[in-house]
Formats: sequence, C-alpha cells, structure tokens
Amino acid sequence: AVVSTQSTGGISIAEPRVVRFCRENEIRRMVEGVLQQFAVTFIFVILPNNCSTEAYTQAKNCETEFGVVTQCIKQGTCTKKFNNMTIGNILLKTNNKMGGINWEMKFVKSPLVESLGRTVFGTPVMILGADVTHFSRDEGGKPSIAGVVCTLDKYC
Repeated sequence: AVVSTQSTGGISIAEPRVVRFCRENEIRRMVEGVLQQFAVTFIFVILPNNCSTEAYTQAKNCETEFGVVTQCIKQGTCTKKFNNMTIGNILLKTNNKMGGINWEMKFVKSPLVESLGRTVFGTPVMILGADVTHFSRDEGGKPSIAGVVCTLDKYC
C-alpha cells in the first residue's frame, strides 16, 4: 500500500528489499544483520502496540550508530488506521528524514518578482509563519499548542 500510494505523491520508493521479524529486545541485532547483508539507507520498523520504550529506543539508536534512517509505527496503525491519509503522513515524515523536500513555494511571475528575483529588498529572506491554538475551558485545562514554520533553502 505504501509503495502504490507514494507514486501519487511524487515520492520515489522501491519495493522492500528485505522483511525480517524479531523480538523487541533484538531490534539492534536484527538491524545490524540486515546492514551486513544489504546496502540499505532506510528501515521501516513496525512495533507491537504494547511495546516497551526500549524497543523504540533501540530502533532510533540505529540512526546514530549505523547511519540508517528508521521510521517506527505501531502495529495498530498498520491494521486499523492504514488509509491514504495515514500513509501520506508517514511518507511526508519519511521523505523529510531522507532529505527530501515536501513543500516548496512557487513564485509567480510578476514585475516585482522579476526585478527582485527570489529576494526582498535585494537580499535573500526566510519566510516565517506561526500559529497558536488555545483549548476551551471545557477541555480540562489543556496547554496551548504553538507551531512555527519557515522556509529553509538556498535562497535564504
């Protein structure tokens, strides 16, 4: 499902090279074995719903120890929520981890853009956006959530 969905989103993913199963406490050893046999740069890890934090930590530590990108999801996500929206969100996250660009601003051809190029006032700029969500009092004193995004490319 992931491979077929990614083609509509413009992300290139090959069919899986290897599929392995292991116990929670053997993730590191399993990844090490896969890397000795195959030249892979990305490992998709499906964890049991009730897995320990140790299992997740082992998978994430493989990124720094072996230099391979990992993406962990819970088994319940695969069995209950595996729809196009969920797959798309996982692919966006994975693409970002692999150095891909998920979104890019398109500059419209206008006299101003033509004269300045991709700059404002003659110098490259970073465009920032921010938002905050406050929950209502009815929702039990939940904290506010803030988000900040920015452009980060060769033009800023």
